[in-house]
Amino acid sequence: MFLNKHMKIQNKYNPEKGVSIFLAIVVTATLLGIGVGITSILVEQMATLRSVGDSVLAFYAADGGIERVLRVDTCMLEEIEVERLDCIRATINNLGFDDPDCQGTPTPNNETQCRRDAVAAIPSPPVDRVLPNGATYELEIIPGGGSCPGLNYCAKSTGTYKQAVRKVEISR
Repeated sequence: MFLNKHMKIQNKYNPEKGVSIFLAIVVTATLLGIGVGITSILVEQMATLRSVGDSVLAFYAADGGIERVLRVDTCMLEEIEVERLDCIRATINNLGFDDPDCQGTPTPNNETQCRRDAVAAIPSPPVDRVLPNGATYELEIIPGGGSCPGLNYCAKSTGTYKQAVRKVEISR
């Protein structure tokens, strides 16, 4: 091969040529990984925030169930706690409420009207315990003593909205 003094032999395999492409690929992959990681975190946080709203609605449904029990309880003036508990349970379950006094003798008085109003405010189980927003609640009345720390009774209300479930319990 004849070489002119101004000509140089060019090497076809220059090791420095691919470095810029390699660096570009590494930087792009790193940025893509960071972007996917941040997106994943944001999606999880958004799902959590959505479930917090559902949790609030479930809590208020459970609270609504307890409010129903307390409304009935304020109307009940039974001297014997067993009768009072049975009356509250019958009222909440809307069972046999031809007797608003729970004593076999319906007498028209303020207490009777209060109980009728309370019963009207308590949906019948189970389908009618769906609130207008779609949340539901279930009530359970437990006599005092044993697993119930209350003297008279305990009321447990479980509110549900979508996947969220919240419980409220009172002792009286």
